[in-house]
Amino acid sequence: AACVAARRRSDLDPPALAGLAWWLTVWQMLDWHLGMAEGGDGRPRARLSPADAVTLARFWLVPALPAVARDAALLPAVVVLGGVTDWLDGAVARRHGRTRLGRDLDTTADLAFLTTAAISAHRAGRLPRHGLAALLARHGIGLGLSLGAVFGRTRSPAIRARPWGAVLRVGGLALCTAGRPRVGTLLLVGGCLVPPRSAAPSRSPA
Repeated sequence: AACVAARRRSDLDPPALAGLAWWLTVWQMLDWHLGMAEGGDGRPRARLSPADAVTLARFWLVPALPAVARDAALLPAVVVLGGVTDWLDGAVARRHGRTRLGRDLDTTADLAFLTTAAISAHRAGRLPRHGLAALLARHGIGLGLSLGAVFGRTRSPAIRARPWGAVLRVGGLALCTAGRPRVGTLLLVGGCLVPPRSAAPSRSPA
């Protein structure tokens, strides 16, 4: 019995250690970037905004995804919860504002959460390979465009995801994890094909 218990503990240790490492990394990232805690008007803030806190909640959920990947009830619930935080931080930001740090972390949180959710679901046999490939391809293209804008043209990326596309991706992934892979994959792939919108400021004609 002692050997079985020890073996079970050893099976749980790697995910637990990976989750702990993720949380420590997020804390360290926050510590490095607290100087970006300023509003859209450039004025420093004494603390992060409520919208930033919701965005960070999505970061904290990332290690939970592999841990519940084989649970038919918990995995869809965590995926939906992450999607709700994505909608909620935008709604709170429109009402109370957000810091520059929170604005930049929002996209990173989306990438980390959805990518981890998709990989975890695929490894658990709940997401078909082409669904995973579609999501990874979309994230890879978006990341490439963003890095090209930042390092190639030294400007902020001028694209933003469309809200209804995000709903399709999260909803499709949730359906896949809940045991509806056909419909879920169709929605997920459809959401991955939704083009982003331009966030560049419009120029009035001279």
